[in-house]
Amino acid sequence: MTKVLKKKLDPQFFPSVESGEKDFEVRLNDCDYQVGDILELKAFKEHHYYCRATINNKIAWVTCHEDWADIIRVRVVSVLSGEAFNYYEEYYDTIDGITTSAVMEVLHDYFHIEFLPKNYVVLGIKLLEQGKEIK
Repeated sequence: MTKVLKKKLDPQFFPSVESGEKDFEVRLNDCDYQVGDILELKAFKEHHYYCRATINNKIAWVTCHEDWADIIRVRVVSVLSGEAFNYYEEYYDTIDGITTSAVMEVLHDYFHIEFLPKNYVVLGIKLLEQGKEIK
């Protein structure tokens, strides 16, 4: 059975997830992620929800009410435990189609860590077309 999980996503990652460039999520495994699960990722950072607005003909992120926050829906296509990622990352450039160097960049730049904690997972994700029914 497909679970729909509502999660938060830092607005800095929205463009790369929307474009398909970032095809993974690093997440605390707090809900037993499974292949096929749907993530509804809502723009959120530092106690505020965010939506995009046009200001002086430029797109900007602005704080907004939760109901107005930008949302991206993705399907989980693979789940890799922290232990497995840490082991295989040394030997492979890609794991389940995910570029290990891209994951390591997020770990360094965003989480400020060198290894994925054992209670975290790397989720392979595929963007769902907006407006499509989730089955």
